[in-house]
Amino acid sequence: MIPKKIIYLTTSRSDYDLIKPLIIQNKRTNKILLITGSHLEKKFGNTISQIKQDKLNVNKIIKIDIQTKNRQYMINNSIAIGLNKFSKSLIKEKPDLVIILGDRFEALSFAIACYTLKYPIAHLHGGEITKGSLDNGFRNSITKMSRLHFVSNFKHKIRLINMGEKKQDIYDFGSLGVENALKIKLKNKSEIQKKLKFTMMKNNLLVCFHPNTTFRDKKKIKKEFSDLISALRKFKEIYYIFTSPNNDPGGLEIMHEIKKFVKKNKNAIYFPNLGQKYFFSILKQSDGMIGNSSSGIIECPAYKKGSINIGDRQLGRLKSSSVINSNSDTRSIITAIKKLYSKKFQSSLKKTKNIYQKKNTCFKINNIILNYLK
Repeated sequence: MIPKKIIYLTTSRSDYDLIKPLIIQNKRTNKILLITGSHLEKKFGNTISQIKQDKLNVNKIIKIDIQTKNRQYMINNSIAIGLNKFSKSLIKEKPDLVIILGDRFEALSFAIACYTLKYPIAHLHGGEITKGSLDNGFRNSITKMSRLHFVSNFKHKIRLINMGEKKQDIYDFGSLGVENALKIKLKNKSEIQKKLKFTMMKNNLLVCFHPNTTFRDKKKIKKEFSDLISALRKFKEIYYIFTSPNNDPGGLEIMHEIKKFVKKNKNAIYFPNLGQKYFFSILKQSDGMIGNSSSGIIECPAYKKGSINIGDRQLGRLKSSSVINSNSDTRSIITAIKKLYSKKFQSSLKKTKNIYQKKNTCFKINNIILNYLK
């Protein structure tokens, strides 16, 4: 009997780190890892090199040339080009199931191709809300085209049922990201500093900031990040470890501003790509996170670290008690940083419960997938 075939889509370092355990644990099907998006962009860390180091069985690369003078047009252009290229690849490979995690515009393009060609989709992290990002609509669209749904919280399951999805097709097994964060063997402080060639201070924050893609005006994106930088300048005793923004409209502008800040401030450093192990190792050795990334909401509480969630990008997402919400203006961010370092808040972190954490997430998801393919 010929083994069934699964295509796993990865568009960036964030989704790859989550689906990698699914691929490794699945020993009973033919597997293709379809690589696209920012993995292939040098300015975003060229993270395909990380995938090659992992030596997974079969990799298929689809480059979507998104170079355009109009950054607002970038997403539409990418979806159109991706739809064409993904369709050709699907017709050639004829998968029995495809795995899509999250809500990137590349993922939407792939989902449309799968849906119209009638290749079933298993979708992870549906039912979530991020009102300050176009990803919110992309995520819901992928949900409506999917056959199986793996959500990260029971409330997300209820939301999918209210959207009209069948209860028996929705599985609440928690977040792969949390399980990965707790299982990974972390590096200690001296190993981090030796490998990455920088010296941490007594106080350290991991900074992960992405553009708000609901803004039409690039000036608003720049203003939001500029307010964050103004707040960070007030705390010279904190060392800031920046990671790369997403490959979205406004991302390159934010990257440029990060590099300018790092160049002028000795208490800051920038890494285009830390990789999962060093990202979580730094988080473990730091006082927490600041920015507007989902990792500050989903994975950060697993280490009982505080995180500051800035602005509206993650508005609507369920949050644990360790997350401090802040407006995007400088004064609000300063207040949030002071709260994070307060004795009262630091003491409360010991009681933090991660609302996205469940046992055996990867194992349970793979079991459902394999049963579906029988």
